[in-house]
Amino acid sequence: SVLVPVAGGSVQLGLSTLDFPDWHEQIAALGYGRALHPRVAVGGTVRTGSWRTEGMSHRSWSLDLGGTYEVGWIHPKAYLRLGAVVSNLNAANISAGGHGAGKTPRGATVGAALDVGHHGMLLDAERRSGRTTARLGYETRAASLGGATFRLGASSLLTSRAAGELDMGIGHRWKQWHLD
Repeated sequence: SVLVPVAGGSVQLGLSTLDFPDWHEQIAALGYGRALHPRVAVGGTVRTGSWRTEGMSHRSWSLDLGGTYEVGWIHPKAYLRLGAVVSNLNAANISAGGHGAGKTPRGATVGAALDVGHHGMLLDAERRSGRTTARLGYETRAASLGGATFRLGASSLLTSRAAGELDMGIGHRWKQWHLD
């Protein structure tokens, strides 16, 4: 993904793809966000996701809207930000052949990000289809690596005994560019 500053805000472009002989999957996103006030920012994303296997396919389009509120410095070294997102506002899906394929449920997510020095902690909860998922993340920005960010995250479905998920990632910020 890439974030590009434009027109008083920033545009996000993202692409994720998985390609195996019998399975193809792709997600693309285009978003725009901007600050309305020094403490309040809003944004939206149009996202399409698709998968294809022999004889079957599916494509969905979704619209997400969200915002952040900068609480500010809650301690001399700790900065707090709150956010909320409503996802899949349109809730419509179609197959690649143009046939109706049902609806993806809407979701609502609330979260908090706490920055303490070169470390960030993130916590959010998402409610979708009667299920609640909690996610916890940690990132460290290594000053010695010129803007590199290392991330570790975990999620768990709170209403089930199913196994959770563990994710890792890396990002890099250069001037006004941020690549993940």
